[in-house]
Amino acid sequence: MIEFKTRDQRDAVEDHLFWMYRVTYEIEMHINTVLYLDSLICERDLRGDLTTDMIFYHNELALIRTAFILKNKPNVDEKHSLFGLQNFLNGKQVKTSNKSIKIICGKISTFYGKHQMDIDKLIKKRDAEAHELKVDKQIELSNSNQINFNKILEIIQEARAIINELYILLFKRDLSPELKYPIDLYNKIYNHSIEIIASELQSQDAN
Repeated sequence: MIEFKTRDQRDAVEDHLFWMYRVTYEIEMHINTVLYLDSLICERDLRGDLTTDMIFYHNELALIRTAFILKNKPNVDEKHSLFGLQNFLNGKQVKTSNKSIKIICGKISTFYGKHQMDIDKLIKKRDAEAHELKVDKQIELSNSNQINFNKILEIIQEARAIINELYILLFKRDLSPELKYPIDLYNKIYNHSIEIIASELQSQDAN
């Protein structure tokens, strides 16, 4: 049985795992939106500055959120990533020497050993893609760190499984279904709003 020293420490760990778990669904939601929106725009021949910016917005959020939970060395004002989870637990006086927790920490190490090259690409691509008006260096950085969305989803879903396993170990219950964002939410919104988007593009062209 994993015990916490204080209720505050318990709440802090739980809130952090809530956040990490929810963010994996946010990332998947935005990636699905990029793929769906690109397909919808091509199908309806609605390519323009507005729709390009819409795709850019969701791609940017997916990359930023991915960097938040996967980067090896978060900034001091950022939350702990999956990589720093053991240090975070130690800081909350959770006994990471516990056999079961050590197994999960081992899975985190294996995860980074397996995906480090792709994670590095994601971080570099985030650094480049998070700028709408890119200089030549940022364009080169983005082009030299290509990684497909299926690979990002694979990495994110594997990270989610580790977070879920740790939560169940610590709190002896499943994570709340409310944390599972509907990953097709924006797809439904854009599908119902496509005529509005088309009208806005026509207005822009007329001007």
